[in-house]
Amino acid sequence: MGVATWHSTGLRERTRMWLETLMDNRRLDPDYNPQDDVEDRLARIVAKSMRGIQVEYNEGGGGSWNKWVVPGLVSLAIMGIGGGVIMYGQLSALRQEVQGLHEQVNRVEKIVEPRYRGQ
Repeated sequence: MGVATWHSTGLRERTRMWLETLMDNRRLDPDYNPQDDVEDRLARIVAKSMRGIQVEYNEGGGGSWNKWVVPGLVSLAIMGIGGGVIMYGQLSALRQEVQGLHEQVNRVEKIVEPRYRGQ
C-alpha cells in the first residue's frame, strides 16, 4: 500500500527531481570535487568501524628485556653453534687419528703374533 501511495502521489518523481537538482547544484560549484564525496564516505565508514576497536600502539621500546636479554640470548646461541662446529671438526680429526693408530696396531700385531707363537 505504501508503494502504491508513493507512485500515485508523484512523490517518487519529485524526490528524484529534487535529488538531481541538488546534485546539479553541487556540480556547478567550482570547488566541487567528486573525489571528496568518496573520501567523506570512506572516512565515515572507517570511523564507524573503528568505534569498537581499541588500538594500543607504543612507539617506545620494551625496556631492558629488548635491550639486554634478547641480544644476550642471540649471542649465546651464535657462540653455541660456533662451538658445536669447532667440536665437530676436532672430533673428526680425532677419529682419523684413532683409525691411523688402529691400523698401526694391526700391522704391529701381524708382525709380533707369528713370533709370539714361535713361528
